[in-house]
Amino acid sequence: MLNTKLYFQRSSNGEDNNCIIDSLSSSYGVLSTNSKPPCYRLMKRFGIVRSLIFGATLFGLSSNCLAGVFLKNEGIVDSRAVKQIELMGAELKQKTGVNTYVVAIKSLGKVRLVTYEENLAKDLKKPYILLALSKNDMQVDIKASADMLDKFDRAGVLSPYPLKGTILPILGDKKGKDKCSAALLNGFADIVDQVASSYSVKLDSSIGRANKNVILIIKAIFYFLAITSIVMVFYYKRKRKNATE
Repeated sequence: MLNTKLYFQRSSNGEDNNCIIDSLSSSYGVLSTNSKPPCYRLMKRFGIVRSLIFGATLFGLSSNCLAGVFLKNEGIVDSRAVKQIELMGAELKQKTGVNTYVVAIKSLGKVRLVTYEENLAKDLKKPYILLALSKNDMQVDIKASADMLDKFDRAGVLSPYPLKGTILPILGDKKGKDKCSAALLNGFADIVDQVASSYSVKLDSSIGRANKNVILIIKAIFYFLAITSIVMVFYYKRKRKNATE
């Protein structure tokens, strides 16, 4: 089982946990001494706050075990992209049985991305596809179980050319503000659509049309820059030739 980190925050209005518990106690008698619940001894032994945290931890762990495409997201992918990726991954799992995972970290340190993926893959349930990105290292890769290698075009998804790739061309855009979110969403959508197609199923959560529009825009920009560069080269060459004559 993969390690899962749970983060606890104070209430939005800044009240301490004890204040919230006292309020519940006086209003509903939930924690009153007159009506002792079955878990009273446990709560008395460990303390009310620690008991609640213990319960929340168990709930959080069980929730993460049941679902979750993202194994790790260190603030790299925004909430909207995360939600859409989770939807597509859950639907693909339901309709095909294929497990999809995403890892978005800030830095690999001294570890190679391939090694990092191999360590994660030891705990992944087959069949699986793992999309991993390290922002500071500017590295992205896709690892899949052997039975999934023929279900999608891995080399195509990871191609640096706008005519084919759906991740690297976006990451290479210098003007993009949230490149990592867009790149992972675009690449993940491409992967799940290909896998779904190989199983002859259709995903209702697919962003296929939007995905294709993004690719078309990138292609248009690519062609425009390429043609402009060629025209400028010929222009300056002709200008220099006329100057020498």
